[in-house]
Amino acid sequence: MRRTLLPRAPRFDPADLVEAGEAYARATSYPIQYQWTLLEGINDSDDELAGIVSLLAGKHAVLNFIPFNAGEGLAFRRPSGERAESMRLRLHLHRHGILTKLRQSAGQDVDQVARLNRIMTGWANYFCLGPVSRAYTALDRHAASRLRRWLCLKHKKAGRSATRFSYEFLYHDLGLVKLSARTRNFPWAKA
Repeated sequence: MRRTLLPRAPRFDPADLVEAGEAYARATSYPIQYQWTLLEGINDSDDELAGIVSLLAGKHAVLNFIPFNAGEGLAFRRPSGERAESMRLRLHLHRHGILTKLRQSAGQDVDQVARLNRIMTGWANYFCLGPVSRAYTALDRHAASRLRRWLCLKHKKAGRSATRFSYEFLYHDLGLVKLSARTRNFPWAKA
C-alpha cells in the first residue's frame, strides 16, 4: 500500500524503522511518535492491529491514529468515529503496552466552513440588491457565533467560545467568508 500511495518514498522495512526509533527513544528518553492515517477498509482491520501490536508492543513510543480527511474525487474514505475509537481502545496502553491517541483533524473544520461559505455566498448573491450592509454584518456575526459554538462542541472546549476561536482564526485560518466585506463594491448596498 505504501508503495502505491508514496511511490518515491524511501523503502524501509517497518521492523528496522521501529528498531532505529526505539534506539533513539531510549538514548534521548523521549518517546518516538508514529502516525497512522486510518483509511476505511484498507488499514483499519484487526489484522493491521495485530501487526501494529507486534511492531510496537513494549516500545518507548506513542501511536497517533489520524482519520483520513475525505474529499471529493478521492478513492479513500474516513472510518467512522466509533471504528477509530474502538481501534484505539484495542491498542490501549494497559492491554498491549502501546500508548495511543486518536487525533482530530482540522480538515473537517475547513470542509464544514467551505459548505457554510457556499450557502452564505449563494444567499448573498440572491439578496444583493438594495441596502444590505447591515444585514450582511448581522449575518457575519451570527455565522461566526454559530461556527464558534459548533467548534467548541466538536473539540469539547469549555468556556467562552469567543476567546477559544478568534475572528482571525475563523476568517483567516478556516477561511470563513465575510459578507460585509463584499458590499464595498456595491454602490447600491450602502444602508
